[in-house]
Amino acid sequence: MHGTLADLAWLIDELGALRPLADVVPFDERPGPLPSITDLLKGLYLLHADAYDPHVRGVRMPVAEPQGLDATLDALIALRTDWIRYLADPALDWNRPLKVGEGHTLPLLDLCRRIVEQERALLRDIGDRLLTLAKPVP
Repeated sequence: MHGTLADLAWLIDELGALRPLADVVPFDERPGPLPSITDLLKGLYLLHADAYDPHVRGVRMPVAEPQGLDATLDALIALRTDWIRYLADPALDWNRPLKVGEGHTLPLLDLCRRIVEQERALLRDIGDRLLTLAKPVP
C-alpha cells in the first residue's frame, strides 16, 4: 500500500512543478477545440472532488470550481494531501470493494492504481502541451 500512497503523492510534486512554468507557458490558451491546461487541471479537481472522494470516503462534499491556475493548483494539492492523509490510516481496508459504475466493484487498492494510471496519462498530455505552447527563449 505504501507504494500506492507514494504514487498518489507524486501528483502533489508534479502539480507544484507546474506553477513556475506559468511565466513561460500560456496555461489558459486553448489549442483549437481542445481544453486549456488550466481546464484539464480543473477537470481533474472536479473529478477528484466529485467522483473519487465519494467512492473512497463515502461522502460527497460541495464542490466549487476553482478560478485560475493558482487557485486550481492550490485546490488540487490540498484535496490530494487530505486524501493521502485519509488513505494512510493503518486501519483502512485496502481490499474493501467500492462501487464503480452500474453493478461493478473494485477493491480500493485497484481503484487507486487506476487513478494513478489516469493521472499519469493526463500529466503526459499536459507535458506534451507544455512543449507545444512554451514561449521561445530569446
